[in-house]
Amino acid sequence: MKDDPANPQEHNPYNEAMRPATGNSYCYKQIPSRIVPDNIDWYMEPMTFETQHEAFEWISSGPYNEIGYLYTGYQTTDEKLANILLFELVRSNTLHGPRFRVQADYEFLSTGLLYKIWVTPLAEPDAEDKA
Repeated sequence: MKDDPANPQEHNPYNEAMRPATGNSYCYKQIPSRIVPDNIDWYMEPMTFETQHEAFEWISSGPYNEIGYLYTGYQTTDEKLANILLFELVRSNTLHGPRFRVQADYEFLSTGLLYKIWVTPLAEPDAEDKA
């Protein structure tokens, strides 16, 4: 009885917003393409941890101090490591003034998710005056 033209379906705004119109092969909401720069020096982290505390200690002892200097990108399969590194980089930009543009993304692999965090140095405000 749902397809009976004599009996119209009730109005459902969710279906109108989320379902493409009949006969169209596109969706209303377009997902922006992911843009990851080509010039990133990635560090692939092999470690995974069971607790947030262990992950925080690991990030604080190495990757947090090295990103932006020894390498510009960090890849890990551990969600805890990615979350903590991203949080600490944004926190540093908030407390000490912005040094980097911090970006994050993830990639679907056959083995699971690969989390990516990378930074782009911001130009110093006095860089033109020094030159």
